[in-house]
Amino acid sequence: MDSDKPKALKEILELRGTNSKTYLLDNGQNQLQGFKDPIHYEKDGKLYDIDTNIQDGKVEHTPYIGTMLTDKIGLSIIKKADNKRIDVKLHKIGDKEIKYSLPLIEGNTATWEDVTKDVDIILEFGSTTARMWRKLKSPEAEKVAEWEIIEDGKLTKMGLNPNFFGKDAEGRSLHLKTEKLEEKEEKTKDDKDIKRYLMRDTFTGQTIARDEKSRVKSLSDEVTYPVVIDPEVRIWF
Repeated sequence: MDSDKPKALKEILELRGTNSKTYLLDNGQNQLQGFKDPIHYEKDGKLYDIDTNIQDGKVEHTPYIGTMLTDKIGLSIIKKADNKRIDVKLHKIGDKEIKYSLPLIEGNTATWEDVTKDVDIILEFGSTTARMWRKLKSPEAEKVAEWEIIEDGKLTKMGLNPNFFGKDAEGRSLHLKTEKLEEKEEKTKDDKDIKRYLMRDTFTGQTIARDEKSRVKSLSDEVTYPVVIDPEVRIWF
């Protein structure tokens, strides 16, 4: 019976792990609860609960500091462990330069609706990732986007995925063509090396099909809208 199960009295804070909590049970024993993703971040030698909710345009109770940009639709990520930084900015949808506007914020998500016809931009902060989804709501939505990336020139274990990734409403992988338009190395006013580059990502209008037996991939014109496509920033520990 459930009434016979030991009950958790309190969490034992000094036994916290990055991916775990330990509770004191009413029978005097300890119970370890593990998680796939980190649930704690470190500050001053102690572990605190991760909170990915956006407050005043920022996410700070995480292994990184995530800031929503105010000049462009985009984000800035600073990894707390070594202060490495990367900015991701939406530059264009098709040939239209997208100007900044105020988003709708709910919890850890910011949404810019209809930045151009049938295209939403969604920014989502997670415990170890931050994603900028573009959501194409119909076949008439513009399928080309350009993103400006600015990163610490010494960045090694935090960065933008080399390939963008997308799925349609049925979970099928989208066929995308991603190209680097330009790349520059610059110095900031405080003599810090940075890299600045421009990425163009194009959804071809097709999905990638895979034969269950042969595992051979082919292109399909079968697409169910809406589709979502992301550049992702992943934080490595």
